[in-house]
Amino acid sequence: MADDSSRYERKDFSPKAVGLSGLGLIVVCVISAVLIRHFEKDLNQFFAYQGRATWTSSPTMQPPEPRLQTNSAREFAEMRAQEEAELHSYGWVDRQYGVIHIPIDAAIKIALERGLPVRKSTPTAAATPVPAPATPTPAPKSAQ
Repeated sequence: MADDSSRYERKDFSPKAVGLSGLGLIVVCVISAVLIRHFEKDLNQFFAYQGRATWTSSPTMQPPEPRLQTNSAREFAEMRAQEEAELHSYGWVDRQYGVIHIPIDAAIKIALERGLPVRKSTPTAAATPVPAPATPTPAPKSAQ
């Protein structure tokens, strides 16, 4: 009869193989980065020799017309500045109805001084009468 102890693997993995594989992957990544950097430098020198702009400074492709946002970073910064100015200043929301906006700090102070409005409470479930539970009727006895 065969030895039953050899019917399964003794080790799940080899730490040496995993370590060497990881080290090999790191070495390949470093070599690739060095080669790419070297080729980029050579390509830029080639373009400079020909009197052209470097390949990295070529203009980016523009999306087709109509261009709705031509400078989204600047527009976003302007929008955030406008929002911040509105959050920290006084101004009209609707002059006709007398609606204004105030700074957040001032609104918090007013809320602390005056308190928050309280709604009139409606009768709670405990205040309403609870009907008495119905008495259970016994189940009919079956003839056996």
